Amino acid sequence: MRARSYFALSVMVVGCSGSTGEDPTVTPGDETSVTTETGDNDTGTPSEDSGGTPSDTAMADEGSGLPDGDAPTDGAMPVSGATIPNLKVAFVGDQGANTNTANVLKQIKAEGAQFLVILGDFDYRDDPDLWDSTLTANLGADFPVFAAIGNHDEPEWPNYKKKLEARLAKITGAKCTGEYGVKMSCYYHGLFFILSGVGTMGTGHDTYIKDQLAMDKSIWRVCAWHKNQTDMQVGDKGNEVGWPAYQACQNGGAMVMTGHEHSYSRTKTLNGLGNATMGHGAFGDFASLVLKTGAPGNTFVTVSGLGGVGIRDYVASKHDDDTWWASWYAINGHLKNGKKLTTASGYGATFVTYNVDGDPKKARGYMKNIAGVEIDSYEIRRE
Repeated sequence: MRARSYFALSVMVVGCSGSTGEDPTVTPGDETSVTTETGDNDTGTPSEDSGGTPSDTAMADEGSGLPDGDAPTDGAMPVSGATIPNLKVAFVGDQGANTNTANVLKQIKAEGAQFLVILGDFDYRDDPDLWDSTLTANLGADFPVFAAIGNHDEPEWPNYKKKLEARLAKITGAKCTGEYGVKMSCYYHGLFFILSGVGTMGTGHDTYIKDQLAMDKSIWRVCAWHKNQTDMQVGDKGNEVGWPAYQACQNGGAMVMTGHEHSYSRTKTLNGLGNATMGHGAFGDFASLVLKTGAPGNTFVTVSGLGGVGIRDYVASKHDDDTWWASWYAINGHLKNGKKLTTASGYGATFVTYNVDGDPKKARGYMKNIAGVEIDSYEIRRE
């Protein structure tokens, strides 16, 4: 079986914020340097597309779906490419460093998430110490966090990256390769996820995503980045990513998680991303999604940008004729699986639980605000 090289990495992705608020009481955590084993990849030299590095690597079987330390807890034989049973992952962006931020982080822990992926734009203050201490105060120093870069993280990115490296050193069993938070792929608890800087930092992202998904044998895959296309959010953001990255995820059967717009939105199943005339290929039920690898494959797109700062409007003039939305939640409205509701706006995170009901190819997702209201709910099937 072909081996693949990895280095242990902890990355944090936080979303954009547009206002400030009361800071929670935080205690800065200690930085820890990353200590890893060194291994060689197949060729002995990394390729530019793969994002590999000749050092800071640890070997993992690409098709096992169960990285080091992830044995089934019920004594059952592992399914190739499966996550651990009932793996719950939180996704959120646009975080800030205020009371709302603290409440979202506390919610993530209370909901029982086993790790967090933050979708770019960290504290909006260019203050890595504040950002890291906010995480520590509300999640704990050892809570597993991974991240992709956001546009507001660029000025202090080298120092944010140091914080992420220190956090990764504490995450047992995480196997990652590539450029931190920019062109990086990871396995953790059997989930494969790509953290991309597409639209923010770096080039060649669509090729990287396509190649990484082609090599992966996991049942569940996630593409995570910060920015949007206009049609893939319900606010007034422009086209900042391009369709090739979305299409690479679609054809690789990976769900797409983004931030940037400060609201929540989720599409139906899509198989024609980039073709607005055909509604981006939206089909099926509002609350039943299907992921499939192929040409075309199937995906769905979520914006989870309510991490703590500046909730924004649903922009009717730009999106009332969109036919692909299943659910959205903004300061001026709420749509849940095709039904309009009058829920008060609020901050919150998205959660996906993989390998549910004893079925490695079944998952459930939901978005919940910090008041405890379930904003969205759906099931996902991996074909």
